[in-house]
Amino acid sequence: MSKTTPILLTTATLSGMADDLLALLARHPTPSKSAILTAMARRVRGPRADWGHLTRSDTPIVAQGAERHAALLAGVAQAALSGTAAGGQAYAPGRTVYAVLYDERDDWARAPFGAFATLEDAVEAVLADSWIRDPLYSADEIRAGLLAHQAFTFYSSDDTERNPDGDASPFSVSILPLVLPPMPAAPMAAPDGTAA
Repeated sequence: MSKTTPILLTTATLSGMADDLLALLARHPTPSKSAILTAMARRVRGPRADWGHLTRSDTPIVAQGAERHAALLAGVAQAALSGTAAGGQAYAPGRTVYAVLYDERDDWARAPFGAFATLEDAVEAVLADSWIRDPLYSADEIRAGLLAHQAFTFYSSDDTERNPDGDASPFSVSILPLVLPPMPAAPMAAPDGTAA
């Protein structure tokens, strides 16, 4: 049995693994376990990787495409450790914090805004951000959407119909509850093998 290495990946990575497995099965109806593991490793680490790249890693691995998520989790952990953005509470594995993400659809970037001790704190921080203010939306409307759905989508001021299928590039705010994991003993490895 090989060594166990934690891997941070996304649903897109898992979907890609399924595509790779289907392609492998189309070429080889009965692929070996080694061929399947190599295809999975390549989806995680790149075209030159094999299963050994994953099992030999001394630190957790961040799959290709999950770098922003790793940065978000690291930011949440750091915020919780410092207490500056999580209500002054000390880092405690198992405690839930609320991470706020801003999503600009122009480039599909998801930028972490901060981590907060409660959902209400996260909502109030969003409302206090001057970048969020828009004449189309009242603070009460935004607050209600965030509290009910932990997400709110904004359309530009010139999109008076608020039409999701229109030409406007919407902007959304998401609030994700995250349960703080135990602190890792070592930094995570980036896809190129360097410490993240």
